[in-house]
Amino acid sequence: MKKLLIVVGILFAFSANATTIPEGAVIKTANNPDVYIVKYKNGKQFKRLVLNQQVFESYGHLRWEDILIVDQAAIDSFMTSNLVRADGQAKVYQLVANGDIGSKHYLDFNSYDLDSVYTINSVDFGNYVIGEVRGITKTSQENINTESTDEKLQKMISINKECIKTNTERIKENEALVIKINNEINKYSEYSLVQQSGQQLISEIKNDSHISNKISNICNELVDESIALLGLEKSSFSRISYLTDQFTSYTKQRDMNYDKIGSIMNSYVLNVKSALKQEIAEKSEKLERMTASYEAIEQLNSLISEADNQLNILSVQIEKKNAEIENAKNGQCLATTAQLDRILAKLIPEYNSLIEQYNVYLEIRSDLVSVAGKVNDYGKYGIPLSYKDKLFLQDLGINF
Repeated sequence: MKKLLIVVGILFAFSANATTIPEGAVIKTANNPDVYIVKYKNGKQFKRLVLNQQVFESYGHLRWEDILIVDQAAIDSFMTSNLVRADGQAKVYQLVANGDIGSKHYLDFNSYDLDSVYTINSVDFGNYVIGEVRGITKTSQENINTESTDEKLQKMISINKECIKTNTERIKENEALVIKINNEINKYSEYSLVQQSGQQLISEIKNDSHISNKISNICNELVDESIALLGLEKSSFSRISYLTDQFTSYTKQRDMNYDKIGSIMNSYVLNVKSALKQEIAEKSEKLERMTASYEAIEQLNSLISEADNQLNILSVQIEKKNAEIENAKNGQCLATTAQLDRILAKLIPEYNSLIEQYNVYLEIRSDLVSVAGKVNDYGKYGIPLSYKDKLFLQDLGINF
């Protein structure tokens, strides 16, 4: 954790020894940047290295200001543990740190102190690249020869069956990951960086499965060879030695490929996050548009309703005035033509005025309906309003 203290700032020295260090505390010495998390279990006390700044900050309960500065004797009083399991998983891994990076190695045996195993979060677990499985005996003519016992062969059978199981699970996990990535690629089809890094990542994951399948086949052959040799006193282990060398070669090849996957995965995740942020921004912008459009349409609908009411009133008045004119023309209750002319001279201008008012409200209603449709299109599809339409809304007192 060489870079960790760069961002810590000034740490106040805290005089502590093993008896005053609480469960879950983070400790370090004054002259060493490495920071450890401590735990107590069944009378034993352990410490585990925090790999880097990202890991430290991924644990919400850890704070820089809570780091305890202790002497070397206090550090040494805690046994160092490099055994972990990811939260929610049963498999135990051995961690190997190298500066601010590291590797994790699945342990296919259980001859370790369970009390020393730490449970870590996904960020912590993900900061270590997968290394070769540990616990598989690397057989050769020097360590397995004609004097090998059935007990050694039985152990090899058990180890390689576990190897088959582990690789089968790995291939299934890869298949599920490929499906997930394909779904994300389809979801973000408009984002070229997601497409490019996603396809590259899928290719490397499939290559990892291909190598894992080869390793599984080798383990199968090792099981068959070991079973065939059971009970034989002086048998040749040359085939087992050859298969084991192949196993080692493919495992190294897969480890190198996994490092490549990790690099591509980081790029892919960043691209997906960028696409997601853009998608959220677009949805947020659309939500704002729709909200503003909804409020404006509510006001426009209210004005349209007022216009409709006014048109109904004017329509009744026009019909009434038209009836008065027709009655006057028919000469009802009128003695002379002069009287009729005076009445019509009064009624016809009133009638024309009502028609004019009706047409004005009809045009206003038409404009309101037209603008309401454009506001709706803006909310749904982002089609911008013209300057003229914006001025129309402003004149109506609608802020949009």
